Amino acid sequence: MSTFPPTPSWPNLHAGQRTEETPCELVEADLLVAHSLRTPLTAIKSALELLCQSDLPTESQRFASMAQRNTDRLIELVERLLTGSSARS
Repeated sequence: MSTFPPTPSWPNLHAGQRTEETPCELVEADLLVAHSLRTPLTAIKSALELLCQSDLPTESQRFASMAQRNTDRLIELVERLLTGSSARS
């Protein structure tokens, strides 16, 4: 059984209340979101790679490949978010 890291605390977002963040807080929030997305996406990508290498019926192979492409797109978006956050800091 795998264990997951604790859910991160999201600054200034409780009960719909939002306050002004400093640039540093915004970068930290971006990095927190990006990291929270990248970790499960990496696991999904690995599982899909194994699935795509297995003997699947044609239709299932098509759906697995589509899921793999979309996962790659999401990973790219997260990387862009991380790159943009580090450039702003």
